[in-house]
Amino acid sequence: MSIAIEQDVSAVEHSKAAKFNVWTMICVIVLLSIPFAWHAVNQGIITIASEDARTHWIFDNSSIVENTSISLHMIAGGIITLLMPIQVLLGWNRMAMTIHKYMGYTFVALAFAAGLFGTYYTFSHGTIGGPVMNVGFALYGFIVMLSAFKTVMHVRSGDMVRHQQWALRLFTMSIASWLYRIQYGAWFMIHGGERVGVTSDFRGWFDYIQDFAFFVPALVLLEIWFRWGNKKEIHPAVVIVSVLGLSSFLTTGFMAMWGFSLIS
Repeated sequence: MSIAIEQDVSAVEHSKAAKFNVWTMICVIVLLSIPFAWHAVNQGIITIASEDARTHWIFDNSSIVENTSISLHMIAGGIITLLMPIQVLLGWNRMAMTIHKYMGYTFVALAFAAGLFGTYYTFSHGTIGGPVMNVGFALYGFIVMLSAFKTVMHVRSGDMVRHQQWALRLFTMSIASWLYRIQYGAWFMIHGGERVGVTSDFRGWFDYIQDFAFFVPALVLLEIWFRWGNKKEIHPAVVIVSVLGLSSFLTTGFMAMWGFSLIS
């Protein structure tokens, strides 16, 4: 009898520790993404309100529609980057399911809007990186919109397994633009600040890889977990953090090895 009680106590303590670790990891992601999210939202609002603020190359004062689309993309993208991790946590907390439900529709709408406005801008204005970046960013925008649509479609049909899978894909995509910057930062640190494979117009060999590497590796690792991972013992938030960390490590690590071989 005492052994059973000890096992129950141990299980409860393990569960509490696991939840604490999950919350800690998500909070770290949120805190690290605050500067990026704030910059995106603030820049988007300012450039809508004032023409004088449109000094960045992404803006074109001759096109109100394009400027508005990229500004709205930045605002929506900044919001979902910051708040989507919290939304994922709410989805696995039975006490917060009502909040998760109504916030979910808001986040999905913002994600779809960010994907739509960003993709429109890519096709109408084009990116600084040229055709390769256009393809990579358009594909990214399409997957964001698809993930948002599928997340809602499956929850409304009652298929919670697929709903959770598409929600995890959406979460991964929602912070991929932040991950894009993180991988560049890691790349510069590895090379001591040197811009190896990187040019001012984003047409270096590493730039071309980054046009896809900020979201494709994470999605591939996520698909592997969907098919072969032990979903009962691992919290999805742990999977997300692991997938994002591993994909960034593999991308920057492999490219660093390749870059050193090219310049040595």
